[in-house]
Amino acid sequence: MKVLTDEYKKIFRMKSQALLKEYLPLFLKKNGYLNQKKGTMYLYAKGSLPIMLVAHVDTVHKISPADIFYDREQNVVWSPEGIGGDDRAGIIGIIELIKRGYRPHILFTDGEEVGGIGAEEASKALRKESKEVRFLIELDRKGSTDACFYDCNNKKFIKYIEGYGFKKEYGIFTDISILMPAWNIAGVNLSIGYYNAHSSSEFIKLNELFETVNKVEEIFKNVPEKRFQYNGLFKRRSYSKYGKSTSYYTNYSDYYSNYSNWSNKNSSYSSTSKKYNINHLSYTGPKDYKKNKSNNSYSYETIDLYNYGMLSIEIWASDLSQLYGGDTIKWANFLKKKEAKLKDEIYLLIEDYLLNDYEAVEIMFSD
Repeated sequence: MKVLTDEYKKIFRMKSQALLKEYLPLFLKKNGYLNQKKGTMYLYAKGSLPIMLVAHVDTVHKISPADIFYDREQNVVWSPEGIGGDDRAGIIGIIELIKRGYRPHILFTDGEEVGGIGAEEASKALRKESKEVRFLIELDRKGSTDACFYDCNNKKFIKYIEGYGFKKEYGIFTDISILMPAWNIAGVNLSIGYYNAHSSSEFIKLNELFETVNKVEEIFKNVPEKRFQYNGLFKRRSYSKYGKSTSYYTNYSDYYSNYSNWSNKNSSYSSTSKKYNINHLSYTGPKDYKKNKSNNSYSYETIDLYNYGMLSIEIWASDLSQLYGGDTIKWANFLKKKEAKLKDEIYLLIEDYLLNDYEAVEIMFSD
């Protein structure tokens, strides 16, 4: 049984950029990865096995875990500061596979938690390198047996991955959501044993982490001869029913895949520490803010983007500040800047989780 080691503790505690710029390049070099390509927010290493492994170094936690606790009997690790299993567990999984003697192509990114900044940079810089790869595997999914393909609809690839003990599940976003369509290549995000992501109660089941590593090792032993193409599930579509054309594509956050139990009236769903009320079918968010000089606080206007009737989702800068830390005003500016993208994401959430009927959605949003 693989147990918690001092090396893993070091990985959990390291700052993202130190991990990306110092520790990982040296580790890769020591293990024969002499051909490396470094960007501001990514690290690529050329391998001999035509599969690319992907993981991100950043976490949502504001401070590194000082206190790391380990239940040896259950083989579970956690920290009151947040252990950062999303996605340090993926980093550890890749390191373990390299230690076992495998040399896949490697891509480490930074900034996944804020929209895939490193993946965006890598998607442009590594187009040539991506042609040497037959498919992508990201190790950045909660649980033990999930396989998230996002908009990749290559049925042969899905069947191939499920043949190794994984079960297809729906996710929202990770780095390969950007890389797959950019490179026209199939990819999958596999469970890597962490739970309660984005919270101080996050923990990692090391047995499940290494069970995924074992399964990936079996995949390495049976690499297909041909490249799996992306075969995107959704084409870019435009909707003009509401007065102006709005197009969308899928690029969204795995965090929101936890939201469930939607209903038509006065329902709610919860994240790790906050509940959101749903009242009528629309999206609302901060449009602007103004300072209340009398009490030095801030008040926010909201915008009702689309009013469908019985359900709404509200995303407030103050909620994001409480969940993730940071300044409320900066969150408000961020939401305002990303307003168009958020509208696109809401369309997809409605389609996937409420209607679950592609034809009905097409009819609903047609002119």
